[in-house]
Amino acid sequence: MDLFRQVDHEPIWLDRDLLRLGCEVSYRVGLSGELVLRNMSLMGGYLAGAAAKPLVFTGQLDRMANRRLVETGKFWMDVTTPGGLERDQEGFKSAVRVRMMHAQVRAMLLKSEKWDMRWGYPLNQWGSMGTILEFSVIFLTGLRAMGYLFTRREREAVVHLWRYVGYLMGVEERILPTNEQDSMRALYHLIATIGDSDEDSRRLGEALANASLQNRDGWLSKQAGKLEYTLRAGFTRYILGDEAGDTLGLPRTSAKYFWPAQAPLRAGLELARMATPGANKALMWLGEKARKEQFPKQVKQLKADTTFTPVKKLFR
Repeated sequence: MDLFRQVDHEPIWLDRDLLRLGCEVSYRVGLSGELVLRNMSLMGGYLAGAAAKPLVFTGQLDRMANRRLVETGKFWMDVTTPGGLERDQEGFKSAVRVRMMHAQVRAMLLKSEKWDMRWGYPLNQWGSMGTILEFSVIFLTGLRAMGYLFTRREREAVVHLWRYVGYLMGVEERILPTNEQDSMRALYHLIATIGDSDEDSRRLGEALANASLQNRDGWLSKQAGKLEYTLRAGFTRYILGDEAGDTLGLPRTSAKYFWPAQAPLRAGLELARMATPGANKALMWLGEKARKEQFPKQVKQLKADTTFTPVKKLFR
């Protein structure tokens, strides 16, 4: 009952116009959003060895990397669909399901007697708030590094969207950033207290990177997978730096120079978008179309689950 009392309560600060704008911005960037979330946000999260430990306890990193990609993709699409956070809509449901899944995994880890409290409390509030930052200001930072342009109101809208998602996921209101400035301050504190990387960081990074190579049939598909693997690894090195790339076990290639090289062209296209009436709606339509076409293909290719159910076996 306490759960439903909290999620059914609409916080006084909730602005549905900002929610919709945050969703529209997320749609507009299309598949670039997936690139940033996967190869900046998730990869960056793995650098915190202690925070990544719940993932390591599955003992099936290759398979679970695929599952997490698809689950994260579905979650992101659900909560960033305009109107998706209304009561009984898919975004609202997904946020609450993830909250319940985290609670189940947390309880299983604490009961296992294998969790080392030197890593901190599993799936704690600080880590959950960090996840919200991955989807908001870290997401925006990665896109801006690619050449995307956003107005201040658009940036605040994305932060507001994820503030409400965090609220539904059970992050305490007192630590949820209220605006972009608060989010950047919280990100600074998170980075300062993130803890050291370890061998598990490398194992998780390699498993996530190798997802591009898996379930590829035929010579052409395998070559496309290798190119995708190289470009994605290059993006991570461009954004997070070579030290982080080495820690995550990613190859050193010249692909990292592709991303800053294309940024001026992207910025030029963005300026044209801002000056063209109707361009935002057209890009939103294309982004929605790409989601609907690409996500089912990814589910099929990765042979992954989208049910948000905790794994039954948590230990290696």
